[in-house]
Amino acid sequence: MRKLIHLLFILLCLAPEVVSAKTSSRKGTSRKNAAVLEYTQNPHVAPEIWEELKPYFLPPNHPVKRRLDKIFKGTRVIATLEAIKEAGFLNPVPQRWSKTIVTGHPHLPGYMVKMFSDEQAPDSHLVDHKAFLRRILGAMATRAYIKEHKLDHWFKAPKKWIYPLPADPGPLPGALDRQNFILIAEDMDIYHGSSNYKRWHREVKDDRLRALYNICQTLGLKESILAFNCPFCKDGKQAFLDTEYHHDWPIYYQRMMRWLSSDMQSYFWDAINAETCKKAN
Repeated sequence: MRKLIHLLFILLCLAPEVVSAKTSSRKGTSRKNAAVLEYTQNPHVAPEIWEELKPYFLPPNHPVKRRLDKIFKGTRVIATLEAIKEAGFLNPVPQRWSKTIVTGHPHLPGYMVKMFSDEQAPDSHLVDHKAFLRRILGAMATRAYIKEHKLDHWFKAPKKWIYPLPADPGPLPGALDRQNFILIAEDMDIYHGSSNYKRWHREVKDDRLRALYNICQTLGLKESILAFNCPFCKDGKQAFLDTEYHHDWPIYYQRMMRWLSSDMQSYFWDAINAETCKKAN
């Protein structure tokens, strides 16, 4: 029942954004008064899946689309890690746990690309459209919550879109899988490694920690309690990057403690968590 209630919540939150995206796309096309390259349905994607994902496609008139079209035209960029690198993507190495390749490209300033390669072994986690749609819905719900509770002075979440790959050329002979989509996300200009961890230790104080807890607990963002999934950015905000797992409980907050100061660890267990347990009882 709890998950059903939160599913209804997320659908109500997402509707305005999806409608806005569609309206913006139509207005943009009208203003430019020029033909834009619509997506051709990939015959390797079931029609029902294509229709399900269509509202979340990168708008055809988005300035990044033509650049993506140029990068992926005529060659199977995601055939192998080497092919991805040769296409100009930077350090395309699968992440340790998610296996997602998160990378940037010199011709796509301000954006990050998340993808899987055809040479990655098939796995339920690596079904590109399912993983990417979960990330989009999680980010949209997070932005809606931040806006509703006026927390945008501390937090943000990137806008994300699905980009359908051309059907041809297809995977190389012997490919382990066929990927049909990639994910495009706004670059949040984050701090990495120790630069981020030091800010967690120094800047996550009482009110900010409580707000972070409220977002994660309400939306079930079980992986956003990890410092590298909710890093500090150059503008001083924290960005919810990994939103694939949302409305997913319980959340094991002890995983977050290593990045907090000793005072904030005590505050969390003695105040925030204690209050939650009291309400639950």
